[in-house]
Formats: sequence, C-alpha cells, structure tokens
Amino acid sequence: MQCLRHNRIGDATLYAALHRGKYVYVKLWGWWLYWSGHHWMENIDNLKAFAAVDYVCDEYLCILVESSEAEEGFGLVKAINKRHNLLRDMTAREKLLECTLILSENPMYIEGDELDKQEFLMATPMVW
Repeated sequence: MQCLRHNRIGDATLYAALHRGKYVYVKLWGWWLYWSGHHWMENIDNLKAFAAVDYVCDEYLCILVESSEAEEGFGLVKAINKRHNLLRDMTAREKLLECTLILSENPMYIEGDELDKQEFLMATPMVW
C-alpha cells in the first residue's frame, strides 16, 4: 500500500522487492542481466526487465482483491486502476526501471567491473 502512495519510487521499490536476485543492471554495459536459473543472461534489449513490470501491476491488483479498503471506497480502486494503466505504457516502464537504479536502499545495479574480479559471481544469483 505504501508503494502505491510513493508513486514511481514506490513502484521501483516494489519491483526491487519482487525481482532482486532475478534482474540486475550493469552500468558499464548499459543493460540488464537476468538470472536464468543457472547463470546470468544478457538482456541487451531490456525486454525481459520491461516485461517483469507486469508483476508490479499484478501486486497492485492483488491489493484490490485482498484489501478491505477496496470495499470501503472508490478512491483506492481508482488509484490502483490509474497506476495499473500507467504501468502498461513503455515510457512508464522505462522510468520505473530508471528509478530502481536510484533507490536509497539497495539500488538494483552493479558497476560491472565486479564480474571479472569475483570468479563465482556469474554462477550464483546476486542478492543485495
């Protein structure tokens, strides 16, 4: 619920909570990696990271189903529907992913030089 109130940073916080260890942005390369189950795969066009925003939308929709506030008023329903529709737009998805990189606690990026210096880094999911 707090994520909804904090707009884009809230969306980014929720995205990070849902996808930490599954996606990471490599600043040096300028694209995202995703965890394929056994190793990190390059996501040069970022489409997988963009598609993962759907899970943020799903979480907001779950609030409607689970929240007693949804029964109390139309305001929450309207706010969630507005956010849900906004996050369906590619520009909003880009902005959400940008916000994950500037989170004050545990941003979802690495510089990139770590990959060659830590020999087992590519073999395990990274959790920051």
